Amino acid sequence: MAGIRIKSIVYPTKSVAAATRFYGEVLGLPVQFQDGDNWAQFRPDGGTLALAGPREQPPEAAGPVVTLEVADLDALRPRLAGAGVRVVAERDMGSHGRTLTIADPDGNLVHLFQRAAG
Repeated sequence: MAGIRIKSIVYPTKSVAAATRFYGEVLGLPVQFQDGDNWAQFRPDGGTLALAGPREQPPEAAGPVVTLEVADLDALRPRLAGAGVRVVAERDMGSHGRTLTIADPDGNLVHLFQRAAG
């Protein structure tokens, strides 16, 4: 489907601080953004690696979650429903945008992200 791109890969972590030290100091990735022990983002070439603390992890996350940016979540919903895709969670993040977390046929989670207008 045109207009979909990989936005980020999210690793659930028990400690954003410890994981940030590993990815930032040990591996040398530049920190793009950090929100305490809730979230951190790095910007290696070609995408974003994000670390999600317990309060920011997608429900049911047991491993990495790929975030795909889409132009219009609402336009995609009928296609998802028609394919029997399980919706795990929805979230409105205000001025950041909205997410729809779905499960693929193997139960792997995928975040669909629509940037807020403006």
